[in-house]
Amino acid sequence: MLAARGFTANPAIFEAKHGYVQTFFAQRFDYDVLFEFGVPWRCVEPGMAIKFYPSKYPTHFAISAALEARKSIKDVTGIQSVRIVSPEILDANRPSPRVGLEGKFSIQYAAAAALLDGTVGIQTFTDQRRFAADMESLLGKISLEFDTNIPPDTKNMHMTVEVTLTDGSMHKGICRKPPGTWGIPVDVAQHGAKIRDCLGVRFDAAKTARVIAGFEQLEHLDAAQLGELLALLG
Repeated sequence: MLAARGFTANPAIFEAKHGYVQTFFAQRFDYDVLFEFGVPWRCVEPGMAIKFYPSKYPTHFAISAALEARKSIKDVTGIQSVRIVSPEILDANRPSPRVGLEGKFSIQYAAAAALLDGTVGIQTFTDQRRFAADMESLLGKISLEFDTNIPPDTKNMHMTVEVTLTDGSMHKGICRKPPGTWGIPVDVAQHGAKIRDCLGVRFDAAKTARVIAGFEQLEHLDAAQLGELLALLG
């Protein structure tokens, strides 16, 4: 359909700058790497990964560290300052997101939401939550420091969140592997909460429960039951 409308593409797709070879291979077209693709499949080794928070993946480290620190904080209104130590991830350094959706790409905002709400979901990244008074106040108390000694790749990186309260106490959380990371067993309850949060954008609680129940029995549904599930989704 694109071709019919006059769209064209670079005929040198393999050799072009930022083309196939440059995108997927370090230096040249590597046949060994190509033919070893799927040996093993990543979903088998190291295993499935699930993105539990609807935000840029490196922010998951900030969220997890903030949630860890929050466990020992009785009253989040007493937060005086927050210090985040992160690898150098420049595109996630957004101390004051312009809209809620931009918070998905902000280490500071993701940590603030985790500290204030104790959870991060779809509603976290609405304009209503972004510009709430408590969020505005806490964002102004957060400092982000880049430590160039921490590797920036998500397989080896870590983040630290240090929260200082008005009583002088300091509460610290560190994340090396966010929940849902490849090879780490999935928390069933947390996965269920994630699914309900996603489906809740369009479905009420009753319909959400029916959809989840249908998928839990998917391999055992007959044609009529499968049709009912598809009708629910539609």
